Amino acid sequence: MAGMDFPSAIQAGPGLLLIHGWGLVVNKDCKIGSNVTLFNGVVLGRKDTITAEGRTTVYPVVGNDVWIGAHAVILGVSIGEGAIVGPGSVVTKDVPPHCVVVGNPAKIIRRDAYPDVVNRFAV
Repeated sequence: MAGMDFPSAIQAGPGLLLIHGWGLVVNKDCKIGSNVTLFNGVVLGRKDTITAEGRTTVYPVVGNDVWIGAHAVILGVSIGEGAIVGPGSVVTKDVPPHCVVVGNPAKIIRRDAYPDVVNRFAV
C-alpha cells in the first residue's frame, strides 16, 4: 500500500529511517547497518556477473550512519560507514567510509565527510 518493495525479513540495524518511501526497492538479501537513511525511489539491488563458468550474484551491504538520497541506485556493492550517496546516483563500485559520491556512474567528490544521521539510535 505504501508503493515500496521492502521485505519484512530485511537485515537492518536499529535507527533505519525511510523518508517518503514511495518507489523504494530493497532486495531481501542486502544488509543494512544502523542509523541509515533511505529516501524515496532508492534501489538496493543485486548485481549479476555472467561468465562462461556461470553466474555470480552479489548484494548491497550498507554500513552504519549512511545517508542515501532520492532515486539513488546501488547495485551489489558495499557502502562504507558514514558515506553519503547523492540523489540520482548510480553506484556500481564500492564506496569507502566517510566519502560522498554523486553522479552516473557515481564518483567520489569528498573523502572526509561527516555522517548525516537524521534518526540516530544508540548502538
